[in-house]
Amino acid sequence: MKIILLLSLLCIVVMANAQKTYVFYTSTSSACPIKIVVNGNAYYLNSGSSKVTLTLIGSNNTFTAYDKYGDQMRVRYFSQDDGSVHVDIGAGHWQASQNRKTDSSQTSTSSSSSNSSSSYGSSDASFGSSVGTAISTWITRGSGGSYSKGYPNFQFNVGLSRAYGEFARLRWYTGGDQGFLLYGGIGKDWLLNGDNKDITSWHIGLGGYSQLRGDYEDIAIGLSMCETPIVKGGALMLDALYSYYFDKGTRFGVFAGGGIGVGNLRSVKTVERKGREHTDWSHAKFLWDVSVGVSLKLWVD
Repeated sequence: MKIILLLSLLCIVVMANAQKTYVFYTSTSSACPIKIVVNGNAYYLNSGSSKVTLTLIGSNNTFTAYDKYGDQMRVRYFSQDDGSVHVDIGAGHWQASQNRKTDSSQTSTSSSSSNSSSSYGSSDASFGSSVGTAISTWITRGSGGSYSKGYPNFQFNVGLSRAYGEFARLRWYTGGDQGFLLYGGIGKDWLLNGDNKDITSWHIGLGGYSQLRGDYEDIAIGLSMCETPIVKGGALMLDALYSYYFDKGTRFGVFAGGGIGVGNLRSVKTVERKGREHTDWSHAKFLWDVSVGVSLKLWVD
C-alpha cells in the first residue's frame, strides 16, 4: 500500500514539474501586432515572421492572445517530435470583430423591416432558428463561437465501469498543459443486472494530468477512494484516465480508464503477535476496473 501511494505521489510531482519549450507564432500577420499573455506576462508578435520562444515549468501554464484591435484570438497547439509545443495564434481563421469592420460591411439592419406584413409563423421560425444556432454554437464552439483558452476546467463523464456499474463522474482540472485534477462520481446498475444493482457505488480521487496533443487529449494518473459492491468494505485504487475530444472546437469527447487497487480495507486491522504489532492484510482483496464512456466540457477558461 505504501508503495502504491509513493508511486502515485512521484507521478504527480514529476508531471507537475516537467518543463516544455513553447514556440509562439502566427499564420495571420494582418492581426499583428499581437499581444500574448503567458502566465500574466506580456509578449508581442510584431509580424508574421516573428516568434516568441519560452521554456515553462509544466503546471498551470495559461496562454491568451489579443489582436491589434484588442480582441481575443484563437490559440491552437501542435506538439512536435522533439517534445516542444508550437502555438499558432489565429490558426488561419482570424477576423476583425464586428465593431472593427469597415463602413461598407455595416449595412443598414432596417432595410428589411419596411415590410410590416411578416407573419407570426415566420417570426416563430426565426426564433427557433436562433435558438438552434445558439445551441449548435455552444456545442461545437465553431467558427464565430467563443473558443476556449487553455485546457477545459470542468468535465462531465457518463460511462460503464466494472467497479462502479453505469456511472456519472465530474472532473475538475487546474488548467494549463499540465496540472492536477479532482474527480469523483456515483454509479449503479440501472440497466445491467450486475453486482452494482442493489448498492450505489461512489468514488473520489486526486491525480495529475498532462496534455498529449494540444488541448483536446490528455492522460492522467490518480489515487481514489471508493465503495463498490465488487469488493465491499472500502477500497483504494490507482487509476489511469484517458480523454480525447474530437477537436479543440467541440465540447464532446470520449474517455477510457482502468485501475488496480486493494478492497475490503475495513477488514485490515492491527493485531499483536508475540508482543509485537502487525498489520493483518489477510482479508483484503485485489480490485481491478475498466471503464469507457462519453465526456462533455461543462465550463472552460
